[in-house]
Amino acid sequence: MVKTKQETLRKTNLIDSPFFKVFAKNYLDYLGNSNPTHKQLAEIQALLSNTWIRLPICFDLRLSEQEKQCLYLSAQGKEVKEIAAFLKVSTRRVTQHRQSIFQKLNCKNITSAIIVGLRFG
Repeated sequence: MVKTKQETLRKTNLIDSPFFKVFAKNYLDYLGNSNPTHKQLAEIQALLSNTWIRLPICFDLRLSEQEKQCLYLSAQGKEVKEIAAFLKVSTRRVTQHRQSIFQKLNCKNITSAIIVGLRFG
């Protein structure tokens, strides 16, 4: 299969996405490496992106900036109150962002939304 330049660029951007960085760090921490080097993180990110992304799509245009931040912080394990404090909004607003994310990504909970975010960058 021949890759076009655009597919290669999209794949490179996905490897560098915050979702893969967080997931790679958490995965290495789970395996007992709580302080991975940049090279280790890059290798895990590349491995995950090659394994999970066959035909990447971009949902960045579908999610607002605060929705993306909310999803990213949720992927880091932050609670609604922590996300609200970080974004300087109410907890109700964070809950609304999550509901919007679920609807846009066709998910029922935050865990499945994070998985969709990981798969599609």
